[in-house]
Amino acid sequence: MKNVCHEIRIIQHPVFLGEREIYPVVRTTVWSLENGFFLSGNPLALIIKEKENWFFVSMDQDIPDIFTLLSVMKKEK
Repeated sequence: MKNVCHEIRIIQHPVFLGEREIYPVVRTTVWSLENGFFLSGNPLALIIKEKENWFFVSMDQDIPDIFTLLSVMKKEK
């Protein structure tokens, strides 16, 4: 393996479910090889907007709340 890249991303095109907008948060890992690459995505959380309210649902014990998520994302930049 030549290069490994980790990144946490908020998917910018939400999934619409009724009146809710759901934004998945995923951790992507890319391994670059001589002949191509491998890509892995792991779900971390859901950010949900319902009318004027926002909700955070964690799916990973390492990211228990929105403040931890923002802190980790800030460190990556």
